[in-house]
Amino acid sequence: MRAFPVLLSFFAFSHWAVAQDAVGEAYRLDTAGQTVRAEQLLRSAASEPGSGPDALEAYAGFLEARGRPEARAAYEKLLASLPRDQGARRARAAR
Repeated sequence: MRAFPVLLSFFAFSHWAVAQDAVGEAYRLDTAGQTVRAEQLLRSAASEPGSGPDALEAYAGFLEARGRPEARAAYEKLLASLPRDQGARRARAAR
């Protein structure tokens, strides 16, 4: 029973770490001119079950920076995923 909280923390951290890796790799790809691959990577990270707000925010920002109409839906998904106590982050997503 004691191992359960440890395992739960490990899995939560591993999801966060994978999302962070995807965001970093997408940035690297984008700056190297591989924009399509960067978008695919961010879309995949944002659509993973249990993906956190970091991956959703990165994908929405990527789309917005390129004037893509899908940005609105991505921001709405981000807004729905954020807890009420993250006011500043919710305000950014709601813009």
